[in-house]
Amino acid sequence: MGKSKALNFITIFIICIELLVILLVKVATYVSPSARELALLVENLTILVVLFLLFWINRNNLNKFNINKWTILIFIVVGGAGGAFFLPSSSNWFLVACFAIIILSISGAYFFFYRSNLFRFDRTINKERNGILPGILFGAALSIIVSIPEIINQTEISSIPKVNPISLLLLALSQFFNQLSTTAIPEEIFFRGFLWGSLMNFGWKVSRVVVFQGLLFWLAHYNYDISPYRFLVTIPFGTLLLSFLTLRTSLVNTSIVAHATYNTTEYLLILLAEL
Repeated sequence: MGKSKALNFITIFIICIELLVILLVKVATYVSPSARELALLVENLTILVVLFLLFWINRNNLNKFNINKWTILIFIVVGGAGGAFFLPSSSNWFLVACFAIIILSISGAYFFFYRSNLFRFDRTINKERNGILPGILFGAALSIIVSIPEIINQTEISSIPKVNPISLLLLALSQFFNQLSTTAIPEEIFFRGFLWGSLMNFGWKVSRVVVFQGLLFWLAHYNYDISPYRFLVTIPFGTLLLSFLTLRTSLVNTSIVAHATYNTTEYLLILLAEL
């Protein structure tokens, strides 16, 4: 067995362990809803550790996982240090976890800037498209389209609510950063980065990869309190959009931004409808 195949088997093995953790978290929150905070903390911590590990193991061929240096920088600065501030802090253990994540992120940033030769990229394969604007536009547009039916069904919108524009903007930015750091970055790098790339390295056709990772992504979003519309419509349409953007750009950067925008737009629309 060659070195590249061995690394790919190790990558898949680690991914399977994280998928098992996600499954156990879903079971735990279903059996005991009161344990949801602790279960989500475990899930957030394990996926961060797993991603750090996968970055290191595959540091010489990250281009095969739809990742470039901007992806790593986003993950370290926003997904690590930023995400720590959005973890629950109801006990000293949670504060210790936040502190540990910040230290890991600062350490990662140091190695990224001062030891950047650790990570190698094939620029002839990797397309340098950051895709911030396309991600925002696609994410917001699709979120509006799929959220409106649910909002109309749940609320009676007789007039446009009066909202302070500045407050709304600050709320949108806060929610976007929250979604970016705790949801979009780890999920996109995990599912449409390492899982996608590993399956491609095993010789899977692109169509099979898109369907399989999309199915796992969809099932991973099942919660005991999720609405049928959100699980059967909102999440599947979002999955198709994110897979399409990854396929077109060969990077997860655009899908990261689209994912955060999609969730933020849905949150704001539902919030405005409830005012």
